[in-house]
Order: sequence, then structure tokens, then C-alpha cells
Amino acid sequence: MDELTKMNGLVTLVMPVYNAEKFIREAIDSIIKQTYSNWELIAVNDNSKDDSLVILKEYQEIDSRIKVYSFEENQKPAIVRNFGITKAKGDYIGFIDADDICFEDRLEVQVNFLKNNSTIDLCGGFWLRFGKNINYEQAYIKEHNEELKLAFIYENYIGNSTVLARKKVFLSNVFNPEFVPMEDYELWTRIIMKHNLYNIQKPLVKYRLHDNNISDTIAVDYEGVKNSIQLKYLKNIGFESDDDELKYLKKGLQIGRAEGYKELEKTLFAVHKFEAFQNENHFFDKELIQKTINQNIDFYFKRLSSHKLKFMFFILKEQYRYFKILSIKTKVKFVLKSIFRGL
Repeated sequence: MDELTKMNGLVTLVMPVYNAEKFIREAIDSIIKQTYSNWELIAVNDNSKDDSLVILKEYQEIDSRIKVYSFEENQKPAIVRNFGITKAKGDYIGFIDADDICFEDRLEVQVNFLKNNSTIDLCGGFWLRFGKNINYEQAYIKEHNEELKLAFIYENYIGNSTVLARKKVFLSNVFNPEFVPMEDYELWTRIIMKHNLYNIQKPLVKYRLHDNNISDTIAVDYEGVKNSIQLKYLKNIGFESDDDELKYLKKGLQIGRAEGYKELEKTLFAVHKFEAFQNENHFFDKELIQKTINQNIDFYFKRLSSHKLKFMFFILKEQYRYFKILSIKTKVKFVLKSIFRGL
């Protein structure tokens, strides 16, 4: 290991392991092959029933940078990762699942980025999905901190296996097992309250899809967990909402299926309430919110599936701000259809 690599800091990667004997060699080999060599791997066996622990011990004998721990009872990934964090000696802490594969320059790219961007405390990046008849499909993600702050209202754009963060980030922020299997999403929504996040626009990890992914093996209401995370995030920033309001706010912030005028009316109410909150609290980037909402509202008006003359008058009187931002083409289309179809 050269002196420059030592000076750049030790990286700790935490790897939860459960029944991963089919894939774990590829995962560990991808870490050993890293172009950045100043790392340690905290591999935590979560009471596997296969030969995962045997394989881990083999690698521990070969490479002193690999530290193996084992639970006698299954704890699930959130608790396992938290345990790994307590054992980390690195200046940076990141994660990799036992069925995923790191690109060889992953750590070098991320360490260099964090060294050169002192205001960023956590970075992720692109991941390529493969397996289950998918041949390296790239997941496109939001890049900048302000984009992520807004997007967390409706989706998680930080891939857990791509994360590398400064150690200080995890001194007061750890995974909450109440939100399995989306505990990473919930954690990022807390971290972004105090730290700047960024997604490197480059593939860092290959994410394997298979029948034993935790998302396929845990019986849970995924949409319910996701909504609870989003509502909690909004509450933490001071915005009170319920499931119904959240549904329509998400439509206003992320283009979805075009529907009728009744749905659009609910979307406009949710967006108006959110904009009023933003005008007082300024938590999100003003220009980004305006651009996002304007584009999406124009989309919904343009593709409105049902029309009522009464709704047109409501828009012109009560919600003129949203009519005003429509393109000329959309305005004309909306008015004509409201008159001739809404009678």
C-alpha cells in the first residue's frame, strides 16, 4: 500500500451475510480486487444455515483486512449493519451486500470524491441490476443533494450497496429495524436533515436479482412501509400530512398516470398546501420545486381524461396560479375540451 493511499484514509465496508454461499465469493473477490487497497471488510454472519460462515473464515485466513463476526440467532440486516458500524475503524464507512459485486474502482472513485468535496458527507452512485433475465440494467438516480431532498418524498434514490460516508455521519444515525426491508431509505431521510448527499453519476456496484433477495423473502406491506417513511420524513421537516394527501402530493412531484378532473383537483390542493409550507420554511430549493411542479401540472392538464365546465371555472377562479403556468397549447386544449366536453 502506497503512502498516498494511507493518507487518504481507511475505508470500512460492512457486509451482512445470510445464506449467501452461492454469491459471497464474487462479492468478497470484488472487494479484494479494489484499486484502492486501504480498506477493511466487516463481514457479519447472521446465523446462516448454509456454508457462508465457512467461506468467510477461509477468506479471513487469506486476508487480514477481512474481519468475521457471527450471530447465533438471526437478527436481520438492520441490526447486523448497526453491529458492523460499531466495529468499524475506518475514516469512511460503506456497505455492500453479500450478493452484490463492486466495480474495481468503486472505493477509489468514492474516496477521491469525498476528499475533493468537503461539503459532501455521503455519496452513492449508479448500480447495474442483473439476474432474473435482466442483463445489466442501469438504475438512473437523482444526483444533487437538493434533488434528493425533494425526491425522498416519493422515492429512495440512494442504493445501499453504493454508499460510502464519512464516519461522523453514523455517530448519531443508524438503521431502524422497524422499517425493514426499507430501513436504508428511512436512514437516508434522517441523514439528509443534517448532511449533504450526492450520487456519483457512474456505476459503482452490480446489484444481483435472485429469488432470495430480502425483498422477496419477507412478508411485509411494502407500500405501507414506504408511505410511513415518507410521512415520517415530512413530519420531521414540519409538514403534516396523511396517506391521502401524500398520494396526491407525490403525483404533483413525480409524473404518474394521468387521471380525471377530480383527481387533478386533489393533486392541486396537495401541491398548494406544500408550496405554502415551502414559502414559510424554505427547506427545499425554490427553483427546483417550481420547475418540478410546473412541468408536472402541465402534464396532468394536457392529458386530463375527463372534463367539466364547472372545474374550468374553479381553476380560473380558485387555482389560477396553476392555469397561468400552463403552456399556451395546454391552456387552449384545456379550455376547449372543458367547454365542448364538459357541458
